[in-house]
Amino acid sequence: MCQVYVIEIMAQWYPLVAEGLPNGKRCFYVGQTSKDIGERFGEHRTGKPSGRGGFDRSGRVFRKMRNAQRDAPLLRNVDLKLRRTLTSRYEPLETQDEAIELENRLTDELRAQGHAVYPKNNGGGGTPFDSYRDEVP
Repeated sequence: MCQVYVIEIMAQWYPLVAEGLPNGKRCFYVGQTSKDIGERFGEHRTGKPSGRGGFDRSGRVFRKMRNAQRDAPLLRNVDLKLRRTLTSRYEPLETQDEAIELENRLTDELRAQGHAVYPKNNGGGGTPFDSYRDEVP
């Protein structure tokens, strides 16, 4: 089973991760996991995998943010906020391919609304990461 999740990156980080983001727009990270979403969120915040051993799989944007504050963990509801309301209408998915498809669709929907959405290379419809810099009607 796979689930899609959305993390909001708080406004104090916009100059570092979404330079030029228009007022009223937000910055998000959209991902998919077979783990518990809360557990995966913790990995993003700390850079530490929940299992034994392993390497930092927290996402490039979160590493960049932690590096800016000397590897201190990112704080829940201060630096990052898990936005369960944006995915609560979706049931867990049977396959990773289905989760990737939903992840791409959510990324494109948020980008179409003028938000910055990580990861940069994501977006099944091809909406570019920096599309938030374009005029949104």
